[in-house]
Parts: sequence; C-alpha cells; structure tokens
Amino acid sequence: MSMPVGEKLREKLISGDRLHLDGLTLPEEIAGEAKKLGISVEDAKKILRVSLVEKLKAKLREIPKGSICYSEFVKICVDECGNEGQGVEFAKLFDQSETVIVLGVGFIVGWAFR
Repeated sequence: MSMPVGEKLREKLISGDRLHLDGLTLPEEIAGEAKKLGISVEDAKKILRVSLVEKLKAKLREIPKGSICYSEFVKICVDECGNEGQGVEFAKLFDQSETVIVLGVGFIVGWAFR
C-alpha cells in the first residue's frame, strides 16, 4: 500500500474520519473527585503565581548588595521562573507593584520586602 502524497493526501485528510470529542464528558467518578478537591484550574494558577512571587522574593533577599542592575534582576526572574516570557512578566509585575524600586534606565535600589 502506497502513502498518498500531494493532492491525494490533501483529499484524504479533508474527507477522512475525524474524532469528535465535543460531546464527551468526564466519567462520574473523575468528575466527583475534581469536585471533592474543590480547587479550580484558575485557583491552581493563582497558587502557582503566588509561589513564584515568594520564590523570587527569597532569591532577592539572598543578594547582599542594596542594589543591582535591571538586567541582572530580569535574569534572576527568568532563572527562577524557568522561562523568559514569564520571568520578564514577573520583573514588570514587581516594578509596577513597587515591590522593587527601578531608578533611571537600569538600576534597582532595594526591595520592599527585606
């Protein structure tokens, strides 16, 4: 049996059977377990976010200097968060919430949680 290619492959993909998962629901026992736990996905995300904030605060408390350059601060955030996008987001969050004080173009002086 040969593999379809080109136009034949496209036709096969368009006309082929597909899985329709729209009408499926969780089995009662699994749905019941989720309700027993009482934690939503949104709540779990909030808990994770708070834990990352606390992790970053702890890391910043370890720095003996009273100030660091902004790029070093962002690097710490990225390293602790595990990815660049989230690290930059947390650096901005700390700046906007005045948890850290950003002076000029690139220096952070002190943190409010020391």
